[in-house]
Amino acid sequence: MDLRLEISDDLPAVDIDATRISQVFDNLLSNAHKYAPDSTVLVRAKNRIDHIRLEVIDNGPGIHSDHMSHLFERFYRVPGNTNTVRGTGLGLYICRKIVEAHGGEIGVESEPNKGSIFYFTLPTVSETQVNTAEMKNESK
Repeated sequence: MDLRLEISDDLPAVDIDATRISQVFDNLLSNAHKYAPDSTVLVRAKNRIDHIRLEVIDNGPGIHSDHMSHLFERFYRVPGNTNTVRGTGLGLYICRKIVEAHGGEIGVESEPNKGSIFYFTLPTVSETQVNTAEMKNESK
């Protein structure tokens, strides 16, 4: 797997549990490797109005639209892949729970034979909130 990064220079602050968000990235990157091992994977982070959008993009086999609404359900596995790719069907469900606990959203954009974009959003923290948090940490 060839990994590339595209990170915007203007990303604002986000308030996250770094361990949990790392778990989301680990799962999305692991899935990209499992389903498209010879693919170039792009990790992209973009600034939006009130959130950042993080994407894991591969040029693997893609996902048929019939399955996309179920991907983040507990124990869901795309039919046909269960014999060739190991997994429990819990990874994307756990990712959804982590992202939602952070006030974000998770989803997928994909077409068969054209790859997939798995994305999630995280709400941004205002400069005032960052300054207030820094002052609280300094007073401890």
